[in-house]
Amino acid sequence: MIPKKVREFIDSLVGRSPNTTTNYTSFANVFWKYVDKPLEDVAVQDVMRFLKWGVDKQGWKLSTMVQYSKIAQRFMSEFKDDEWISNLKKNIRNLPRPSRYANLYEGIYIPGDRIDDFIKAAENEEYAVAYTMILKWGLRLDEALTTTTDDVDPKNLRVVVRGKGQGKEHKVRPVWVDKESIRKVLSITGLTSAQMNGASSIDKKVKILHCSPRSIEYAWKRTAQKIGLKNWKQLTPHDGRHSYAIDFLLKRKEQGMAALVLLKNQLGHSNINTTMIYLDIAGTEARDVFDAGFK
Repeated sequence: MIPKKVREFIDSLVGRSPNTTTNYTSFANVFWKYVDKPLEDVAVQDVMRFLKWGVDKQGWKLSTMVQYSKIAQRFMSEFKDDEWISNLKKNIRNLPRPSRYANLYEGIYIPGDRIDDFIKAAENEEYAVAYTMILKWGLRLDEALTTTTDDVDPKNLRVVVRGKGQGKEHKVRPVWVDKESIRKVLSITGLTSAQMNGASSIDKKVKILHCSPRSIEYAWKRTAQKIGLKNWKQLTPHDGRHSYAIDFLLKRKEQGMAALVLLKNQLGHSNINTTMIYLDIAGTEARDVFDAGFK
């Protein structure tokens, strides 16, 4: 049973965000169903055992456990002193974490046959362009936001992408794209039809996108929900880059290793082992073709 002091605290959450109220209420209900003891008697190890119980007995995914651990820290900081919270954080840091590609193995990406639907369902043209750069070109969100008209070469169907790093460490790579997506991206820049087709040079340098990263992240989830994608709450723009990679391999599975090497260059990976993760995600049909290339 939830202690009276905790119930009074939750009832007093007037003015807090709806997410905070929902998260705190959910945590309190689940946690005190497990511990069943007064608030003042709750120890750090009670929280740690609760998180382990969730994974071992309730079937939580590691991502769910991590989410509960974050809420536990914030919630308990309302009642416990700094030393108690510091000890909790130290223990939580030793918990197993989901792998970098955990979402992919859970199927949290946009299937290739829904990519066009996703772009068409964008709330406005600028979001549609951002979606195109991520889902059709494989760009990271920050790469899309820093791309300028000067980086786009419609004549040679190529885009110069500035990847991770700063200054001399800034990775620059060419990304090969199709004519239709280039026209889609350049359509909001005010360029002439001849410039968008590559018939005449682009003589001005302006940013293509002017929206904030956060606005695209929120719009991404709304669009995913709009077209009925499952796991829409978990989808992020970076999952769109993964969607591009998986779709890329499935469409080019007949090319074997050549497609994998091209994808590595398109994504800007320094090591092909990073790119190879997508073979598993793409499925047995694609993987069997590539496996033959390693024998």
